[in-house]
Parts: sequence; C-alpha cells; structure tokens
Amino acid sequence: MIVLGLETSSGVCSVGLADDHGPQSGKTLIAGTIHSEKLLPLIDSLLDENHIGLFQVDAIAVSSGPGSFTGLRIGFSAAKGLCFSLARPLVVVPTFQALAQSAVQSAPSAENILVALDAKKGDFYVGLFRPGASGPFPVGETILLAEQALSSRLPTTPGTAILTDSLEKVRPLATNGSVFLNVTQHYRGEIIASIGVQKVLRGEVSDSAAAEPLYLKDFVVKGRGPAV
Repeated sequence: MIVLGLETSSGVCSVGLADDHGPQSGKTLIAGTIHSEKLLPLIDSLLDENHIGLFQVDAIAVSSGPGSFTGLRIGFSAAKGLCFSLARPLVVVPTFQALAQSAVQSAPSAENILVALDAKKGDFYVGLFRPGASGPFPVGETILLAEQALSSRLPTTPGTAILTDSLEKVRPLATNGSVFLNVTQHYRGEIIASIGVQKVLRGEVSDSAAAEPLYLKDFVVKGRGPAV
C-alpha cells in the first residue's frame, strides 16, 4: 500500500509517501502564504523522484489541523480533488498527532510530548501526548486555550518534549528539564502518510465530500476601515 500525505497546516508545505513499512520519502519547503502555488508541483516532484505515478497511490492523507485556516483549506481542497479524480479514499490525520509522532523520533526518551502553537489574539492550540507502543496517544483533547491558562496544561514533571512556535512565551512556564523542539522541522508529509497507512488498514477513512479541517477557532475576515 502506498499513501500520499499532505501537510499544509502551517507556513510549512510538506508532502510525503509511506507504505506498510513506514515513512519512505518526503519533500518540504517553507511556503508562507503560497501553498496554493507550491503544493501540486511539490507532489509532482516527489512522485517523479520516487518513480511513482498518481494512479499507484492507494489513498490520500491530509493534515486536519488545528492550524492556518488558509493552509488547511488548500490542503483539504487538493486532497479531495485527488481523491475524486483518482477514486481513492481520503484519510484525515490530526496535525498534532503527526507532530507528536515526529517528536518521538527526535526525543525518544521524552515521557510527555506537548504541542503548544500560537493561535494569535492571546490564544494557543494545545495538545498533550504520551509515547506508546503503537505511537503517541493523546492525553485529553487538543484544545484552544487562553495564553493566561497555558501553564495549567504544562506537565509538572521533567522529561517533557515541547514543540512550539512561541518559545519566548512558553519557555518561562515550562519545568526545568523540558526539551524544546523546533516545531517547523516536525511538519512532515511522510509522517502524515505513515499515520494514513495505519488508519486505512484499520478502515478509518473519511467521507471525501463531508470531511472538514479542525479549526477550533473562528476565522475572522478583516474588513476595510471606514472611507475617509
């Protein structure tokens, strides 16, 4: 089985391939706000380098958030388009689960894995995980939390790996002994694809028409100021 994974939930644009043996190959770039221009060429480049045609892909896995509203919409639109055109199943993979799985590879001795990403306007997206035999498992749900309450979700014991894009806000709240990881390096399409393989094998595929990202926070459209 070959699964193509798409990760567009942040300023990182990443695609990857995985099969029954795990992650196989990936390509990543810092795309900022131009995922719509870079995603499909990145997929083409990845498939060409691995000598794989689109019709050899058995399923499409997509990172579901929380994260960038625009990035998530682009990822889901591309994934659904591929699923409909190829008649392949869609697999929805929680972004924080994939980040935690990537963190396990970087910090194998960590007893806890905390993902704390700045959701702007005084909020954070927060998810806590613990390593397990079949991969990290969530301790509670991924939630939207006010910055003032962030310390309540930080583990009080040493041995925690923390992935964050706001080091200056999170570091002062963390217990001594915590390991900080650059979250940008852990957005990996091949990890999305690898989790996708396992979900397909368990029959956990999504309705391509109905599947939606996990936003957690309302998208606010900025209006123009009053005319002068």
